[in-house]
Amino acid sequence: MKRKLIALSLSMVTVLTMGTTSLAKNNSDSNLPGQIIRDLPTAFVTMKGTAQTKTRAKEDKSGHYINNTSGMVLRVSSHASSGQNTTGGGDSTKVSTGKWRISNYVKERGYSKCYLKINTYNFGVRGMLSGKWSPDSAGSYPYAK
Repeated sequence: MKRKLIALSLSMVTVLTMGTTSLAKNNSDSNLPGQIIRDLPTAFVTMKGTAQTKTRAKEDKSGHYINNTSGMVLRVSSHASSGQNTTGGGDSTKVSTGKWRISNYVKERGYSKCYLKINTYNFGVRGMLSGKWSPDSAGSYPYAK
């Protein structure tokens, strides 16, 4: 009985120390089949030249995940498949280089699919968009503002 209790305690500690990001379905930036994270579109973006991701299914009310590797500050907006802007906190979000969550109201407004529109945040800045994104994020990344 004592061995079972010790084994159970150790397995609980192991699960708790793994953290939520290791259990999340979107914890790696890969395009492998079954992974929810996909590449951002290959596109040249400017302040007026916008790129758009493919429309994808949204599974929960979490923030979108984005990993901006473009080297530019981006302006990102969330849109339901109907075209309605569903970005939380305004029309768009400023996304610096790195891994972020983007606040959105896709599921709260009754939609099940979404896409992102992306352009540069600053006037005169332009370049190739690169990085990853997911409609859902279970990671502990900060929310972009």
